[in-house]
Amino acid sequence: MNSKFLIGIVLMIFMEVLNAQDFHFSQFYAMPLTLNPALNGLITGDLRGSVNYRNQIKTLTPFTTYAASFETKILKKIIENDVFAIGVVVVRDELYNKTVNSSIVMFSTAYHDRIGKNDYMAAGFQGGMYQRYLNMNAFTYPEQWDQTTGQASLPSTVEFQNLNVAVFDMNLGLIWYHYIKTKSSIFLGASVFHLTQPKLNYLNTDGMIPRRYIINGGSRILLDNHFSLLPKFILMSQAKATEVILGSTIEYRTKNGNAFKTGGWLRYNDTFILCLGMELKGVEIGLSYDFIANKKYLGQNRGGVEFSVILTSFYKKNVSLNGNPGIKF
Repeated sequence: MNSKFLIGIVLMIFMEVLNAQDFHFSQFYAMPLTLNPALNGLITGDLRGSVNYRNQIKTLTPFTTYAASFETKILKKIIENDVFAIGVVVVRDELYNKTVNSSIVMFSTAYHDRIGKNDYMAAGFQGGMYQRYLNMNAFTYPEQWDQTTGQASLPSTVEFQNLNVAVFDMNLGLIWYHYIKTKSSIFLGASVFHLTQPKLNYLNTDGMIPRRYIINGGSRILLDNHFSLLPKFILMSQAKATEVILGSTIEYRTKNGNAFKTGGWLRYNDTFILCLGMELKGVEIGLSYDFIANKKYLGQNRGGVEFSVILTSFYKKNVSLNGNPGIKF
């Protein structure tokens, strides 16, 4: 009875975890395919590869997240003024001690329609697999307690079923962006994830993945020949959780095209994010750290570290999307 009671408590806790908010990145701009499917192909080159690692082991909700994406433009000879792009994004999210694991594999496509001389409207779609796995072997139970050795070394007699569930999932996104003659730009987008709210038949229960809604926007403001200001924001809502992030980076770009960035972001009523980055010959590297803003936890080292790398390359020298430097959001 003690084992059944404990297992029941554990399952109640983790069912709440399973219905909680999706993963998120502080460097949301470094993994665009997890922010808005319409950002697929919004690059100065012909292809882009991105990787991101996030570790929040010492935070209130400890987890580790890995992500990688690849995207490329296609049919460039057929579509002269517009852009058609395809891509793939993979995300792995692990709760502390790998008790709850989530995996996502999404194939992505987007079309960028030139609706004016300096205006584009893009629509994106993603479809793929969403998987969750609950590792009950990460726990020990009273029946496993060996009074002779004083350790939980005995086998468990409880059998668990339906702990590994995979479902089809889809996401949609729209974005509008405009180039300004001063080599600046402005953009605004909206996206919805888990469009069909797929059901997870998990531990003999039917729980839906709630839709995640995102509004994102920002601008590149050219200050002079070297400095630019890049303010951005996102508003994200899922189930009863709402997240607002706003802030800006300042960029210094050299004559040979290399750049150095620094800035800060505020996750409203929660976290201050400090970020540093550089761009060298088409390779962008970013590092950020989350400082918990809640007074209750100040000075307790409960932040999270995040690292990103983005590689952008060309098949040939000419650049799509009007060749405007303002494209670099």
